[in-house]
Amino acid sequence: MKEQVLQLLLAGIMAGLFSLLTDRANLLTKRLPASEERRREWVLMGSCIPVILLCLLLRSAQAPLIPLHSGFIPLTVCLLYAKLSTALIVIAITALGSILLAYDTSWLMLLIDSGILLAPAGLWLSSYFKRGKQVSKLKKISVLVLAQFALHWLAVLVLRDTPDSIPLSEVMVYLGSALLSVLAVCIISLIIEGVLHNSELRSSLKQATARLHLESDKLKVYLEYMPLAAGILDQQGNIIHINTTMLEYYRRRIPDLHAEDIVGMHFSTWIDPDRFPELTASFERAMYGERDTKIVKSGTYVYLSSLSPIPEPGGDIAEALYVVQDMTELEMLRSEMGNVERLSLVGQMAAGITHEIRNPMAVVRGFLQLMREKSPVSLDHYYRIVMEELDRANGIINDFLSLAQNRIVEKEEKHLHGLVQELVPLLWADANLRGQTIELKLGDGVPNLYLNPKEIKQLILNLARNAMEAMGEKGLLTILTRTDEEFVELEVKDTGPGIPAERIGRLFEPFYTTKAKGTGLGLSLCMRIAERHHGTIAVNSAEGVGTSFIVRLRRLADYAPALSELKSSREA
Repeated sequence: MKEQVLQLLLAGIMAGLFSLLTDRANLLTKRLPASEERRREWVLMGSCIPVILLCLLLRSAQAPLIPLHSGFIPLTVCLLYAKLSTALIVIAITALGSILLAYDTSWLMLLIDSGILLAPAGLWLSSYFKRGKQVSKLKKISVLVLAQFALHWLAVLVLRDTPDSIPLSEVMVYLGSALLSVLAVCIISLIIEGVLHNSELRSSLKQATARLHLESDKLKVYLEYMPLAAGILDQQGNIIHINTTMLEYYRRRIPDLHAEDIVGMHFSTWIDPDRFPELTASFERAMYGERDTKIVKSGTYVYLSSLSPIPEPGGDIAEALYVVQDMTELEMLRSEMGNVERLSLVGQMAAGITHEIRNPMAVVRGFLQLMREKSPVSLDHYYRIVMEELDRANGIINDFLSLAQNRIVEKEEKHLHGLVQELVPLLWADANLRGQTIELKLGDGVPNLYLNPKEIKQLILNLARNAMEAMGEKGLLTILTRTDEEFVELEVKDTGPGIPAERIGRLFEPFYTTKAKGTGLGLSLCMRIAERHHGTIAVNSAEGVGTSFIVRLRRLADYAPALSELKSSREA
């Protein structure tokens, strides 16, 4: 009985080995596939096989009252918990150990010791066992242990010479061993279930932690690359973190600045001194849980800044989020909307004054011509001045109408150089009167474009005459063309005094002019023509050097699909 208890204790080592190897599984199987199921199979084999062999070895070293070894307990556990491949390996090793360390060399006893007779039942119950609850598992594993004892008892009766004379003490030992074995296997099963449950919890925690780290990394990426400039301030107002967009904003003032130069510094270090009081007040309000938003101007830029508190789980304010949005383009858009409203007003005015002014002016001009024919020659000079002013007023009205119109112009395939060449005689006539010269630099390979010839001629003529008026005598007007993969560029360049930087931004505003007698509609009209041709106009100017206006028009290949779509919509 002592030997049987010793074997039961030895069988119980299997639970300790399983727990220990499970904790060390990552280290022991780091060169094996990282599957959790695969690691568990290796742990089961590593826990069962040594215990089974030790029980066989202990049974062979002593003369037991009951020759049944306790290695069948870990074998039973392996049959129910392991996969088929693992269970077959353990059965094979148990059978080999039973043969090498056999106490009884009869085939019947070898089959029972090796567990081969019990294996089919164990493998059949395995799938039901793994899906069952804890109580159901304890019942099934207890039945298998009792079945092994029953098989061994029957084998003893078959092999015994006098089966009718069985001592009562032997029966009691058998029953006691069976009950102790059932108790031992139940304890081992509970320990294994606990270890597996803890392992699943650790695995779930590991996966949750990995997902948390992944989400945290995603949030960092979102914060880093979102189009809004963002920074985090601690309770003292020191900068903890800034994203790439915020760094780019700072680099507008200091180009070589790096994030390491900013982090750790007080936020007041990087703001204009004039804005310090208001931003300090906003930061203090954020520390008290209030969100503060305001529009801030810095040089030519307009920003929408917001300071928001970042509360901790307990509700205390530990940090503040500083978000800045560049509103410069939006402010420019608002300004453009103002221009649109003004243009709408111009359109209404132009439509109203067309018949109210042009017709009376035509009548006045006609009577002036009649009066001029009947008046002395000495008065021709006065008549000419009056008629020129009438013509000038009529030209302003025409500019009103052209600027206010938002019609879809008819375009055709034309070569830009042909339109320029048609205007050259007219431009040379103006240049000769002013003592100026013209230079043409028409690039090679310029393709045909979809153009409205009348409007493009008007655009070129307006830009060229503006350039001539800006230059003095002996000035040089240069007209050049070039092309790239998407656009054809037309550049009109002069050698005049240049335009101050503060005026360039307003050149295309209606009614804005730098001329004494200008109407401020010429460049606005040029911009509208360029927009109707899906083009743009850029200005480069340096005071004392000259000014160039660059018109970019889309190439024929890129513009043709849009044109065909427009034609089809018209036909529909």
